[in-house]
Amino acid sequence: MPRKKWNAMAVPAFVSALGAVALGFGTNLWLLVGAIALTFVLCAWSIARIRRKEQAGKGFTVAALIIGVLAALLTLMSIGRYGTEL
Repeated sequence: MPRKKWNAMAVPAFVSALGAVALGFGTNLWLLVGAIALTFVLCAWSIARIRRKEQAGKGFTVAALIIGVLAALLTLMSIGRYGTEL
């Protein structure tokens, strides 16, 4: 059985999700929101290509999606509690 070709967007999606978590400890809210949005876009693009072309890397993409959703939920909870002022 031949090996599946690796999806080129799976690892950048995972890295951007980890970057969003790292930016959560910073002070720039809009940069954090942008990183979370970038994570969602990369995950959607990666999952679509993985399904269409039967590529490898689904685990990285799903992990990035889970991390991105958790980062978005924590960000929304923080905005709800403290507002957008720092």
